[in-house]
Amino acid sequence: MKLGLTLWEGEYEGIHTTWLRWVDEFGNLIATGREGKEQERAAKEQERAAKEAALERTAKLEALLRQLGQDPNQV
Repeated sequence: MKLGLTLWEGEYEGIHTTWLRWVDEFGNLIATGREGKEQERAAKEQERAAKEAALERTAKLEALLRQLGQDPNQV
């Protein structure tokens, strides 16, 4: 599985100290369950914001086409 351990200083469950943390073969920290959930939540929020921005751009472009006398559905 190519796992390792490293010393990591930070806060976990309200306690700030030096901890042993799992790392992958490249030395990257393996996320704790809580960290993994937070990363998933942040990724979903970023995806939602990107979709919202794309819809906003589409609406603006459609409005601009209409102002120019073009039907957005025919372009």
